[in-house]
Amino acid sequence: MIKLFENELCERALIKIAQGDLSALSVIYDHFGKLLYSIAHSMTGDKHLSEDILQETFLKIAEKASSYKKGTNAKAWVAAVCRNLAVDKVRKRNTEAKYCDAISEGETHIHTEADFMSLLTPLNDEERQIVILKTAWGLKHSEIAKILSITTDNARQKYKRAIEKLKTTLKEGE
Repeated sequence: MIKLFENELCERALIKIAQGDLSALSVIYDHFGKLLYSIAHSMTGDKHLSEDILQETFLKIAEKASSYKKGTNAKAWVAAVCRNLAVDKVRKRNTEAKYCDAISEGETHIHTEADFMSLLTPLNDEERQIVILKTAWGLKHSEIAKILSITTDNARQKYKRAIEKLKTTLKEGE
């Protein structure tokens, strides 16, 4: 009952925001701010970066509220906005760190993110996402499970299978 109320509350606020009533952002902040901060913090592990992501989430909600489809899960939509921003921030942070490390170690050939992604082409979308969350972002299986709404054991097993698929593909390519 409470979850239904929360979703309806969030949906009403999104509709008002889409109509130009930005004061409805306060409803989402009051009821879902802690959840959104938790999502950002679970992915970044950084208080200040999580606060920045939270602020950007509300800017993005204000910008994209008109794209929300009435009758769908409003709370999940808002959480996905936050999650996507966090993913982008973590990816950027890790890419910058990887390049800084490579440069400081004197490497002349740096593999790009595109090179990394091309290695993952044999994987399906979910496998690719799990491998990226684990290897590129260093998330734990339990964190990946929360993000993908699966069990920790399922995340662990899918990761293991994806790595085996990649090893097989790489051996065949040699």
